[in-house]
Amino acid sequence: MNLSEDDYLRLKRQHVSKLRFEAKRRAKEKNVPFDVDTKYLITIAPENCPIFKTRLQWAYIGDRSSTDDRPSLDRIIPEKGYVKGNVAWISLKANRIKSDVNETDLYAVADWLHKKRKEVERGGAIPPIMDDPAFAYIARPANPKIVNDEKARERGSY
Repeated sequence: MNLSEDDYLRLKRQHVSKLRFEAKRRAKEKNVPFDVDTKYLITIAPENCPIFKTRLQWAYIGDRSSTDDRPSLDRIIPEKGYVKGNVAWISLKANRIKSDVNETDLYAVADWLHKKRKEVERGGAIPPIMDDPAFAYIARPANPKIVNDEKARERGSY
């Protein structure tokens, strides 16, 4: 179904208003500040997700099974609440990804994934030794230095 631009903008305003109402309810539940009006939220509402660049489904009609591209009001710094300058529209998919983690956790996952992808591209990860799972991931030096020293044995570092 094709919408005229006027119908699309009307539905978008209704959608923003509904999502604002839901955000106000969440702010009260979470005891965080809320100071955004519908007009402000419409002015910052993009057509595409700023993270994934996918078109946001502002005026969705019919099939509601695909939710990834629905707009979601994100609190950039969660504890600051829904206040001007601290909210942004992103896709629901992007908001779900960042919902339970902080920046440090996101970077940790991204760094791990980047490292593993490079490892696979270089020929794959070395599988663990199946009959020795306790030492599966310990890197062993190629030429270990054996210390036969009385003082090292006393320190426990032999």
